[in-house]
Amino acid sequence: MYNKVSVKITMILIMTATLAVPSAVLQLSYAQGDLQNTILNTHNQERAAVGVAPLTWSDSIAASAQNWADNLLSTGSLVHSTGTGFGENLASGGGPDYATVDVLQQSWVDEKNSYVPGTPGNSHYTQMVDQRSTEVGCALASGPGGEYAQYGGTNVLVCQYSPPGNFNGQPPF
Repeated sequence: MYNKVSVKITMILIMTATLAVPSAVLQLSYAQGDLQNTILNTHNQERAAVGVAPLTWSDSIAASAQNWADNLLSTGSLVHSTGTGFGENLASGGGPDYATVDVLQQSWVDEKNSYVPGTPGNSHYTQMVDQRSTEVGCALASGPGGEYAQYGGTNVLVCQYSPPGNFNGQPPF
């Protein structure tokens, strides 16, 4: 009898704990995997197009990016971090038009239309393809407020690169 009761109690505790955990936490690993694949696919496609070796994902850099993305979301600002030793790209938007990593990241890719190969880099696009960078970690922070509250909330994407690239006066590839 005690065995049946303890099994029932255990099942009830597991179900209660699962329901008590916010859905965002339950989806974290899935969302992080999607973010990682989306970032690496887009970045490495752009890098291959200019003959630069692919980036690899760094969980430790992604953790740094998440800290900064959360900070930017909470402060409502969009300024670069300092003292991390990483290169960095930032994007922000709101509402359904800017709800995905693809859309936010595409704004960086679109900058290649104004880049003249062989010239010094200093854009989001040139950081994406800079040959000096070998690792990337990115994070997305989303919330109901911020600059885009009237559009349903704000999304902030932060990508950090190691070693940093995108130096004034130095071509990225």
